[in-house]
Formats: sequence, C-alpha cells, structure tokens
Amino acid sequence: MIPKVLTLNFNPETAGDEIRKVFDDDLARLLWLAIKSSHVVARGFNAGCLRYAETLRRIMEEKPLTAERLLLTLGGVPGHGILGLNELAFATELLPFVNGTKKIGLKIGLEIIPR
Repeated sequence: MIPKVLTLNFNPETAGDEIRKVFDDDLARLLWLAIKSSHVVARGFNAGCLRYAETLRRIMEEKPLTAERLLLTLGGVPGHGILGLNELAFATELLPFVNGTKKIGLKIGLEIIPR
C-alpha cells in the first residue's frame, strides 16, 4: 500500500547529484517514493526512475495510461507477486498518483541516534 505521507531520513536537497535529479523531477520523485516505500530496489534505481518518468510522459502524451500499461512500462509481469503484493494491484494503486489525481506527502525527519 502506498502511504499518504512518507518520512525520509535524509534531505534530498543536500543529497548527491543523482538523488537531487530524481527529486527535481515530479514524476521521477513520485515513482521513487511510491516504489521504494514498498519494494526492495536494485542498484540503478535512481536513474531508472528518471528513465521511467521520461517514458511515461511520452506514453501519456499519446493516450491515457492504464494500470496494465503502467505495469508493463515499469517492467512488471501480470500475476507475479512482490513482497506479497500482486504487481497489477500495485500498478492500479499507483496509477492515480502517476496521473496526478493523488499526491504523496513528504516529511523530512532527520533523527540523531546516539551510539
């Protein structure tokens, strides 16, 4: 389930160049937040969010985006589960965020943990 508000334990404005590029792009930032909040991600995920955002914008210029097309664009396989979630169910939940009808809130919560 995609949370309504996510808390980051880092400030993206002072992070490295790659993560700043992701957070400067509204759609890439949305993908990063939504996917990373519930999935284990691989190396290259940040750059992948930027590429996926570009691809999704091109697709949405041509025709309305469906959950199935979103899933296929993100490299998913219908019926395959990740962390107990059906990927098509996740794409269906993600779709209104990608289309801009829902938003993810963001909170920066930097805590100092004593050693």
